[in-house]
Amino acid sequence: MFKKNQGKNLDEYFEAPRQTVKINKQKIIWIAAIVIAALLLLLLVWGIFSQGGGQSGRDAVIIKRAGRHLLLPPETPAVVKLENSADLTGEQPFYQGAEKGDYLLIFTEARKAVIYSRKRDIIVNAGPIYAGQELEGLK
Repeated sequence: MFKKNQGKNLDEYFEAPRQTVKINKQKIIWIAAIVIAALLLLLLVWGIFSQGGGQSGRDAVIIKRAGRHLLLPPETPAVVKLENSADLTGEQPFYQGAEKGDYLLIFTEARKAVIYSRKRDIIVNAGPIYAGQELEGLK
């Protein structure tokens, strides 16, 4: 009547034939190397362009934010972060009200200096630079 199953499971009749996939390890290594090289190249390009043409990204943000509160001269200033503002206040009244972490923007051609507080988002002080005046606290 019925033929015997001849030792095969019924599910085996309905399954697609199994294929073995050969993995080419050398090809995977080359693809990984290309992906890593591309990522490194992108990081390098991003690092170059984030410098803002020789000016750090932080400095560009400080200048832009200070420019919202005061009309700044049309030149790129030197930007110095004040670390010892308490000492500077005793030496020169220009630093009165400045806190640690504020920024000093020095416009050499326009002979002006501006103290900007990023934390408080205010111009603390602005004034002229006089001939022969040494700018202390820049280091």
